[in-house]
Amino acid sequence: MTETSNSDFVTVMATVFKIVNDFFNKFPSSYIVFSGSDARRQRLYRIIISKEFAEITKTFDVFGIFGDTINKFELNKTYDLYLIKKKMRTKKNQLVPKLTGEQIVQQKLDRMNEMLKKVDLSKLPGRTEAK
Repeated sequence: MTETSNSDFVTVMATVFKIVNDFFNKFPSSYIVFSGSDARRQRLYRIIISKEFAEITKTFDVFGIFGDTINKFELNKTYDLYLIKKKMRTKKNQLVPKLTGEQIVQQKLDRMNEMLKKVDLSKLPGRTEAK
């Protein structure tokens, strides 16, 4: 693991977001799931997402995974993993209006939770089975 100084941090994060954006441009219906390599980095990711949440959510849907449940990301809440998906766009490159209605959002979360149940999270590096 490489440590970066504070002056490098902004450059590193800008590079990461560019790579994520490029990935989603090639694979628009994909998801990215990530976590910190240790508790300190996991906390750092939570802080960054929380701090930049308004800007991030202009382009991405952000979720938190805790145990075997996926929920919409809540500021400053602790998660085991983070999941992001690029918001869908129309042919005119306009964002599709946000879904409204708690039932529609809950249906999407239920489908994502079903997909998550098929993944053995304990096999991820540094992870143990959720209790």
